[in-house]
Amino acid sequence: MMPLAETWIALQYANPSTDAHESNFWAHNEVDSLLTSDPDRAWEIIKEILKKDESDFIISNLAAGPLEDLLVRHREDYIERIEQYSNINHRFRTMLYMVWRNDISEAVWARAQRAASQN
Repeated sequence: MMPLAETWIALQYANPSTDAHESNFWAHNEVDSLLTSDPDRAWEIIKEILKKDESDFIISNLAAGPLEDLLVRHREDYIERIEQYSNINHRFRTMLYMVWRNDISEAVWARAQRAASQN
């Protein structure tokens, strides 16, 4: 079995009507579970996925999925790490810009938006 980050990436590229999609769907479930049970590990997986594939396609899927969910579920616990990482990784900053507000608190959302717009 492929490691989690690689499998999550493969799932994003797989056609939903194929066996590749079905056989890799465990990665979606695992990342989603980690976002609740082990957000530190989920945070590391998000960064690992980004390191392995910085394409706009993967960045947009990470933004609208795991990163958004991390901000929704763990707001204040992760915003400082997110701000710090956006200072050193311009592709992460691009990804942060693509996150939708969803149920992110106003204070955390304002901080995320500032971090996303740094040059």
